[in-house]
Amino acid sequence: MRRRRNLKLIILRRKKKLTKFVQCIYSFQIIQKRRLAALKSLLKPRWVPTMNGFEDFQKLGKDNMDMAMQSFGAANKGFQAIAAEFADFNKKSLEESTAAFEKLVGAKSIDKAIEVQSEFVRSSYETLVGEMTKLGEMYADVAKDAYKPYEGVMAKVSK
Repeated sequence: MRRRRNLKLIILRRKKKLTKFVQCIYSFQIIQKRRLAALKSLLKPRWVPTMNGFEDFQKLGKDNMDMAMQSFGAANKGFQAIAAEFADFNKKSLEESTAAFEKLVGAKSIDKAIEVQSEFVRSSYETLVGEMTKLGEMYADVAKDAYKPYEGVMAKVSK
């Protein structure tokens, strides 16, 4: 009798475990279905251009080429301005270095030479920091100008 009772308890416990296991599997299936539905909604194309023949395809290609050319033109203008600014900075830096060297050679004492050298280093550092800030802003402007032709297309794609 005791053996039967133990056997019934064992069977009852296994049924409970099995029921919990089945419930876990069912919950897992529901979660997977939800995840799959969410993934499908993410993979749906949000913007698909309609092609009503060769003319539409040709127009799309022409529009894309126009945008690319506008972008390249803006980038080219910006890089030319940056190159001109950098050349001016180099010229100005060379002139300042020459003037500082002349002052250094004309110094009558070591104290005066150290003073000239210190002033040159300070002014060179300030000029360099200012110029690099200006060039950084110019690079940012080039990136913005090169991106402008694509803003309309990116707005359509993100909607």
